[in-house]
Amino acid sequence: TKIELAALSTHHNGNLGGIAGADAKCQAEATSNGKSGNWKAFLSASGYNVKEMIPSNMRDLPVYALGGNQMFSNWNDIFDGSHTWSNSGHTGGMMPTFNGQVVDEGYGFTNDADAWTGTKTDGNVLSGETCNDWTSTSHQGSGTEADARQMLLQETGRGCGTQYAVFCVQVN
Repeated sequence: TKIELAALSTHHNGNLGGIAGADAKCQAEATSNGKSGNWKAFLSASGYNVKEMIPSNMRDLPVYALGGNQMFSNWNDIFDGSHTWSNSGHTGGMMPTFNGQVVDEGYGFTNDADAWTGTKTDGNVLSGETCNDWTSTSHQGSGTEADARQMLLQETGRGCGTQYAVFCVQVN
């Protein structure tokens, strides 16, 4: 049993239809690419911290990138403060997508291999940085994004109309 991470194959603005809509996007793309199991978006929102999306009895499981390369020794290591991974098996250590590419400009992502998270480095929601809980493209709000190259968590707040990747997670 392990935890797997992947990214949606196309970028999205901050209106993902809420957490439920983002989860549905992850599940639909995983299913359409032959990946089994229950996939959910790696996003925080009001009252929802990404670090808690994995049940506590499974947080000791290793974390792998889709395709088999280990990224973290366990779920909790993502939130230990260093938030970098070892994923040298993929192009430049980039996050793999469900369709076999990686999150990078060369593969159709327009914003420097970045992804929405709404999450601080400790795995908790970054209040006010979730594009109104992933339901808005308004530039009044912003969403925290992270580099898809060896970082999963807080990097910079961005306008919610910006297009970024969305990471997905599954336990199998």
